[in-house]
Amino acid sequence: MSSLTTCSSTEDEFSADVFGQGGNVNDAGTSSSFCDGNSRKTAIGDRRKIKELSILTVVNITVTVALISFITIENARINAELESLKNIETKLNELVEQQKKDQNFIAVLKDRFGNELLKAVHPDIRKNISENFSIPIENCWDANAIHNDLEIFGSESLKVHYKGDGSGRRSVFAKHPILFSESGIFYFEIKIKSCKNLCSIGFSTKAMPFDERVGQNSDSCAYESDGQFWTNGSSNIGMPNFSHGDFVGCGINLATRRVIFTKNGQPLDTTDLFLSPPFDFPLFPFVSLNDSGDFIETNFGPKFKFDPAKVQNNFPRENYWDANFCHENLEIIGNKSLTVHHTGYPGLRSVFAKYSILLNKPSSDFFYYEISFMKKDEKYRLFFGFAVKQQIKLGVEI
Repeated sequence: MSSLTTCSSTEDEFSADVFGQGGNVNDAGTSSSFCDGNSRKTAIGDRRKIKELSILTVVNITVTVALISFITIENARINAELESLKNIETKLNELVEQQKKDQNFIAVLKDRFGNELLKAVHPDIRKNISENFSIPIENCWDANAIHNDLEIFGSESLKVHYKGDGSGRRSVFAKHPILFSESGIFYFEIKIKSCKNLCSIGFSTKAMPFDERVGQNSDSCAYESDGQFWTNGSSNIGMPNFSHGDFVGCGINLATRRVIFTKNGQPLDTTDLFLSPPFDFPLFPFVSLNDSGDFIETNFGPKFKFDPAKVQNNFPRENYWDANFCHENLEIIGNKSLTVHHTGYPGLRSVFAKYSILLNKPSSDFFYYEISFMKKDEKYRLFFGFAVKQQIKLGVEI
C-alpha cells in the first residue's frame, strides 16, 4: 500500500504543479486516484503538443508572410533597377553616337583652327559653321600649295599675282577644304584685276598638278574666262566670258552637290552640273592664272556680290517645257511655256521639261508636278511621268 500512497502523493505534486492547486486524491480508493492521474497526464501532454503545434504554425505563417513581402519588395526594386539600366543604356548609346559626330567635327576644326582656337569656339558658333558653311570665313590661299610662278600677298593672303615671265596655267589652292555636310551652300568669289588670256576658278583635289587644266579630271570643276564650264572631265560651252573688273563666283549646294557659278552677282545656268560622289579626297577652292601680270583678289565671305540663299532651294522654282526636246507635232504655248498642244496626226508625241529632277536631294524632300486636261479625246491615250532625255525618242511610246 505504501507504493500506492507514493503514487498518489506524486499525483498530488504533479496536479499542484500543473493546475496551481492541491491534488484531489480520493481517500476512499487510491487505485482510482492512480488511474485518474494517468488520464490527466495524457490530456495535459496532448494540450502541450497542441499548444506547441499552434505556436509553430503561427511562426511558419509569420515567416512565410515576411518572405513574401521581402520577395515582392525585392522584385519591385530589381524591376526599377532594370528600367533604370535600360534608360542608362539608351543614353549611353546616344552619347556614343554624338561623340562619334563630335570627334569627326573636331578633327576638321583642329586642322583649320588649331587647338588653341578650337578651345574658344562657342557651341552655337560651331553649330552655325556646321549647318550653314563648309569652310571658316578665315580661309585664305595656301603658300604651300602654289605654283612657283605665282605669289600670294596681302595681310590676309587673299591676293594672287602671276609674277613669272612666261605663260601657261598656274594654280594655287586654298588652305582649307570644303566640309561636305547634309545642307547649306559653300561659295567664294574672286575679282578679276587683270586677265590677259585665260583665268579660271573652281574646286579640285590638291593632287592635281599646278600647271594643268582643272576640271578635266574627276572630282573637279572649273569656270574659265572663255565661257567654258568643266565638271568631272566634261565641258559646257556657250557661257558668259569674264575679264578685267568682273566678279566671278563658284559654289556648291551641299545638299544636292550641284555646282554654282556666278558672274557679277548673277547665277549662271548650271542646272545639270554636279560633282559626283564619292569624294575620295578633300576638295579645295582654286584659281588658275595663265599670263604674266594676271592678278585676282579673293572673297571667302561672308558678304558677296551674289546671295547664296537664292540657290538654297534644291529645284528651280519655275520649271517649264523644253522647246529643244519637243516633238514637231507638239506646240508649246503660253508666256511661261506650260501649255502643250498636239497639232499633228494622231500618235504618241513627247515633250520634256527644261530642268531635271535632282535625285540626290535630301531624303526629307520630294519632287512633284501636276497636269490638267484642257481637251482630251477619249479614243486616245495620254501618258505623263519621268524619263531620261537621251534614252527616249520624241515620237515613240515611253
